[in-house]
Amino acid sequence: MRVGNKIRVFETMMGHVTGHNDFIVEEFRYCLGIFESRNHRLASRFTPLCDLFEVAADSERKYISNFGEYNTKYVQYWMDLAN
Repeated sequence: MRVGNKIRVFETMMGHVTGHNDFIVEEFRYCLGIFESRNHRLASRFTPLCDLFEVAADSERKYISNFGEYNTKYVQYWMDLAN
């Protein structure tokens, strides 16, 4: 992934895809991600790509003592688009 790449992020409601938005990947504070709107940009509310991962369908929920619960697998919740 590089600055300037285009991605499509899906919107969901109750587990079903209801729409999508297209974004251009940017670098902000040494991190790759997106600004979800003009207002997000003005308020410096940046969404890094690592926040766009969702729990995979075949993921397992496990537990580590003195740490807590975690999921074993994640998948990216965006689609790379041709530049």
